[in-house]
Amino acid sequence: MNLSASNFCVSAFFCLLSLGVHNVGSAAIVFTMQEFGGGVVLTGTGSVDLNGSGFILSEVANQLASVEPDFGIGVGYDVGTPLDLYFSPTPLGNTNPLTIGPGVAELSATSSSGDGIFIQFNDDPAGFFVFALPAGYISNSPISGTATFTGHSLSSLGVIPGTYRWDWDSDFATLTATSVPEPSGTVFLGSFAILAWIAVTRRNHRIQRRTGGQFSRLLASRSPVPADA
Repeated sequence: MNLSASNFCVSAFFCLLSLGVHNVGSAAIVFTMQEFGGGVVLTGTGSVDLNGSGFILSEVANQLASVEPDFGIGVGYDVGTPLDLYFSPTPLGNTNPLTIGPGVAELSATSSSGDGIFIQFNDDPAGFFVFALPAGYISNSPISGTATFTGHSLSSLGVIPGTYRWDWDSDFATLTATSVPEPSGTVFLGSFAILAWIAVTRRNHRIQRRTGGQFSRLLASRSPVPADA
């Protein structure tokens, strides 16, 4: 199962088959994304109240857990991990964040362990929140999973440090992304490098103005992935 937009877009026709209305529950999934010297560790722990959520299907993952800042995050699953997909309506007027940073690429973890958990940030076209849990998950049971991104930083993952929250009909999830403060010497060297870069950039701008040239910028965009047949 490819945990990407093409797999999680659910039609209104399919989702409305078993929909009920319930209040937001007290359970929650708490994600933490911690940058350290050699990479980033993403953990997810807690439980999910499935009252008011509808079952979509069961599949197996065909990739490691991943981070896609403008789509979703996952922990705990690997190739062949069985997962159950669910949908739930979001509260009227919800302010669920649609992204956790400027990154647009999906980056797979170097290792992943524990229970498989995935949440999709943006509602699918039918207006439902979509998430994945371990196959056979029992409502309100504790789960916990981890994904490690060796050699990465929050910046290279395209994630902005901060606290985020997503609400759906029966529950909610939070993410806290933090980076480890650099040693004072590293901060000094980093600041010096930034000042040097600014000086060179200003010089180049002056040269460009004198020669009449222009700086060009390459813009990368993703092509939509066609939905599975």
